[in-house]
Amino acid sequence: MWRYNVQRMMICLLSMCMIESISAGEKAVMDAQENKEYAIKVKGIEFRVDGTEMVFFRDENSCTTGKSPEESDFFIQSFIEERRVVPNTWAKVILKGQDLTNCQKGLREGNYVVFNFKAFSQNSTQEQQTTHSSFPTGDRESSKKYKVKVKGYQLSGKEKIVVFVDEGSCQTITNQEEAYTWRPIFSIAELEIPSSSWVKMMNSNKNITPCKQGEIEGDRLVFNFTLIKTNQKIILLENLKSFHSAGRSNAIRDSLLEMFFVLKDEGFKEALSLITMEGDGALRTVITAEELSSLPKESTTGESILGKIQGKLTFSEDAVGFNCLKNLSFVDTQYKNIDRIVYFTSTSSEPKNSNELFGDDVGTVLLWKSRKVKMLVITDNNCDLWEKAELQIPCYALQSDPSADKIEKLVMDFLLNKN
Repeated sequence: MWRYNVQRMMICLLSMCMIESISAGEKAVMDAQENKEYAIKVKGIEFRVDGTEMVFFRDENSCTTGKSPEESDFFIQSFIEERRVVPNTWAKVILKGQDLTNCQKGLREGNYVVFNFKAFSQNSTQEQQTTHSSFPTGDRESSKKYKVKVKGYQLSGKEKIVVFVDEGSCQTITNQEEAYTWRPIFSIAELEIPSSSWVKMMNSNKNITPCKQGEIEGDRLVFNFTLIKTNQKIILLENLKSFHSAGRSNAIRDSLLEMFFVLKDEGFKEALSLITMEGDGALRTVITAEELSSLPKESTTGESILGKIQGKLTFSEDAVGFNCLKNLSFVDTQYKNIDRIVYFTSTSSEPKNSNELFGDDVGTVLLWKSRKVKMLVITDNNCDLWEKAELQIPCYALQSDPSADKIEKLVMDFLLNKN
């Protein structure tokens, strides 16, 4: 009996050692997995707004108190970046020092570390908002809050929805920080506001829609926005080989490059587009004034003003398919509210029999005249066509080896209403 009990004790001890040994092995594997880095996957929000950053911390306390990328262990500005993290890393999304989401611990799911974020709600104490006054009571149910829905135009993801207590504040305030509250458009799902709110869309403290009150549709407050009509200024250039003659292409390219450098330095805010016209009537945007604030003048690693203008002003097309008059109809179709247009054109694209101009030749030019659109033509040879009685458009003919400085001044003065 005694021998039997001893055998049982030895078997139990051996079993316990085996279990302990297995547990230690499993723990080693688990520790190895916890220290291994995995690709990042984000749920709960759409991380795409310019200026947003996902910042990572080693523990929850650092994540809660950290307010800038410099206070974090590291940060990323796009999930295109190939960044890997270990499980149980803490992270949040911020915009200009303001938390857009709560802190989340990344949990391993297969080959990913997953962060399931939640954008802050209206009542969160940490949400990115300033509340300058309370909503007044009125005919609308001011105390009841509704989720927001936006209609009217295609969102780009860069807009911010800015909420005001009254119409006067909405009309006069141009700094989103002074509004009742605001949100990047990608976190609009978490926004709840009273039906008495006045709202507009902004981009970089620029109004892009008028102020509006929403219409109640069920549990939603719906804003049907229309874009503010902005007078367009256009520089249109026929992408023709003929400009290479006598150094004209280089002079045009250099003048436009220097002009956009100056506009960037001056913080130019008006709607201005430099576009090229191809032989099939296709219009291709080279650069817009809206891009200037975010583009460096020059860069060896990414997009720049220099890269866009040098890369896209190729002067590479033959004159086949070009008609300097008829093709203007494509511009009129695509661009609305044109205020002024500078047109770099070549005599090689003029109608074959310019002595007999018909309605479809001059139709767009005459339509623009009726709308009081200002037009300046810069041609590679002579201005005979544009000085005809049917047109009478101000025209400047480029000489051999033209001065880039003179072209720049001519275009700048015209676009800025100095002549």
